Amino acid sequence: MNRRAPRQPEPPPQPDRTSDFARAIVNGEIVAGEFVIAACQRHLNDIKAGRERGLIWRPDKAEAMIDAYPAYFTITDGPKAGAAFDLLDWMLFCSGSLFGWFRLGSDDVERPRFKAAWIETAKGQGKSPWMASTALLCMAGLGRQRAQAFAFGPKEDQARIMMRDAAAAVRSQMPQEEEGVTLESKGVFVVRGLGDNAWKIEHPRTRSTFRVLTGKGAKDSGIRPDFAFGDEIHEIVDPASIDMILAGIAKNSHGGMLILCTNTPALTQALGTSMSDTAQRIVTGETPDDSWFVWITRVDVADRKTVLDTPAVWPKAMPALGITYPWDNIHAEVASARTNPANLARLLRLFMGVPTGAVEFWMDDPEMFERALRPVSIEELIGLRGWLALDLSSKHDLTSLTGTFEWFDAEGRQNLLSKNWYWTCSANLEKRSRQDRMPYDKWAAEGFITVVEGDAITKDYIAAAVADLCAQLDIDFMAYDVADSHNFIEACERIDFPVWKYKPGEPQGRGLKLVPHSQGTRRSFEGKQLCMPESIAALEDHLRLTTTIIDDNPVTYACVSNVSLKIDATSNRGFDKQRSRGRIDGAVTLAMGHGAATFSAKPAKRPGIVIL
Repeated sequence: MNRRAPRQPEPPPQPDRTSDFARAIVNGEIVAGEFVIAACQRHLNDIKAGRERGLIWRPDKAEAMIDAYPAYFTITDGPKAGAAFDLLDWMLFCSGSLFGWFRLGSDDVERPRFKAAWIETAKGQGKSPWMASTALLCMAGLGRQRAQAFAFGPKEDQARIMMRDAAAAVRSQMPQEEEGVTLESKGVFVVRGLGDNAWKIEHPRTRSTFRVLTGKGAKDSGIRPDFAFGDEIHEIVDPASIDMILAGIAKNSHGGMLILCTNTPALTQALGTSMSDTAQRIVTGETPDDSWFVWITRVDVADRKTVLDTPAVWPKAMPALGITYPWDNIHAEVASARTNPANLARLLRLFMGVPTGAVEFWMDDPEMFERALRPVSIEELIGLRGWLALDLSSKHDLTSLTGTFEWFDAEGRQNLLSKNWYWTCSANLEKRSRQDRMPYDKWAAEGFITVVEGDAITKDYIAAAVADLCAQLDIDFMAYDVADSHNFIEACERIDFPVWKYKPGEPQGRGLKLVPHSQGTRRSFEGKQLCMPESIAALEDHLRLTTTIIDDNPVTYACVSNVSLKIDATSNRGFDKQRSRGRIDGAVTLAMGHGAATFSAKPAKRPGIVIL
C-alpha cells in the first residue's frame, strides 16, 4: 500500500518591504503625488513583466541593504540623535529599488539595473544623511574591491556637507554596541581630516574610498567612479561634471551608479528643470528608460491653487512630514507665505514641489508669466495676422526673433500668440554656457535653440530665416532695434529678400516693412513710434488679462528671469542690459512683439445706438 508523503509546510513568504510600500501607495493607503504613484506602479509592473527586458528583482538584496542602515549607523542630529538609523518609508523604497534591481547582461552576468537616480523631494526630508550613509554602504558593503565613491555639488562647500555627514556617521556611536564604540574606533573606516574638515573616508578591508570631487576633477574625463552622489543639483549650471561621471560609469565593467538629489528646481534653473522634466517622462512611461530610477515628491498640479489651505496634500511633497520635519514648522512657513510674496515662492518650490520662477523676477507676480506658457506650434500661427521682432547678436552671442500673432475672442478683445526662435554660434559654446548660465548645447539638442557652426552668426543666415517665416506666415511688419540694422538690410539685399524701412509720411515700399523700435526709457509721443516703455506695458497688460499665450521655451524663460529694469525720472521703464543677471534678448523681442501687436490693434467694434 502506497503511503502519501507527509505534506511539507510552505516556507514563510520572503520579506519584501520595498514592494509592500509600493502596493500601499498604489492602493491609496498612503498619501502620495502622481509621480510617486507612477514610481511605485512602475516597480510593480516591472516585477511582473520586467524579465522580458532582462530585469531581475532580488528582494533579498533589497532587504539586506535596508537592514544595513540601522545595523551600522545611528542618527547624528536632531531630537532622535543616537537612535538607530531606521529608514523612513521613502528612503526604504529608494534604497530597496536601487540595490534590489538587476539586469542580466549578454554574458549572463547580473549587474545593477540602474546607472543613475533622480531623487527630488522637499527640504527637511532627510536627503543628506540618507545619501551619506548610502555612500558608505556602497563603498564598503557591496563586495567591491577598490571601489571609488565621490561626492559632488554645484560648489565644493556643498559637496563637503555630504562628506561631513558621512564622517559624522562613521564617528557616531554604533547601534547595540558598548558606549564609545564607533565604526572609526573599530577600524572599519578611516576618516582623513579632523572635525568638519574631513576630505576622504577609506575602507581598509576593500581598499575603497569616498572623497569629494572638486574643481577640475569634476570634469576629468579619466575618472571611473563606481558610485557618485550629487546634492543640490537644482543649483548646478554646467552639466559637464554630470556628463563626465556618467561617461566614467559607462566604462566601469562592474557597473556603477550616479545618485542625484535635489529640491524642486526653479524654472530659471535650466539644467535642473530640464533633468527633472526628463525624469518625469521616464517615471510616467512617456520616455522608456530602464536605466534611470526616479523618485519625485510634489503636490499635484490640481492641488496648487488651494495648497496653502489643504494640509492633507502636504505629505505628497513632504513624505517625512511629522517625522523629521514637524507640522508646526510647516504651518509657520505657510503663515509667513500668506503675508510675504517672496516667502510664498520659496514655500511653494522648496516645500510643496511647485516649480516657481526665479528667486528674483522683474514682474510683481511671476505666476502671470508662468500661466501664459504652453507649447506653440508654427501651424497654429498660419492664417493669423502677425508681427516679428528682431534683436541681432553683435557677433557670437544670442540672436532672438519673436513672432506675435493676434486673434479676437467673442468680446472683440485682442488675444496674442507668441513664439520665439533663437540662434547662437558653436565657437566657445561650453565657455559661453557657463558665462551666460544657459545650457545652450542641451537646449540645442532639445530643439529650443539653433547652433550655427562657426564663430559668428552671419546676418545672411538670419535674413534667410526671416524670409522663410514671411513666406509661411502673414506678417504685417517687423520691429527692429536700429543698432546694426544696416547690416541686416544689406544681408536681405544679398539673398534677394525685399525689405523697406518705414518712415512716417513717406511712401510705402516693397517687401517686408521694417519699423524701428527704440530700446531705452524714452517714450515717443510724436509719430506713434514703437518704444520700450509702451511695449513692456503691453506685455504686462496682456499677461494680467490672460490674453496672451507664450511658447514654453526655456531660453525665453531664462531671458525673462534675467531682466533688470531701469526707470527714469518720469517712471518710464526699459530693460537694463548692464544690470541684468544674464542674457535678456528673448525678453526684449517678446516685449517688442507685444508692443507691435498692441500698437497695430484695431479698436474693438462698439455697438451703435439701436432704437426698438
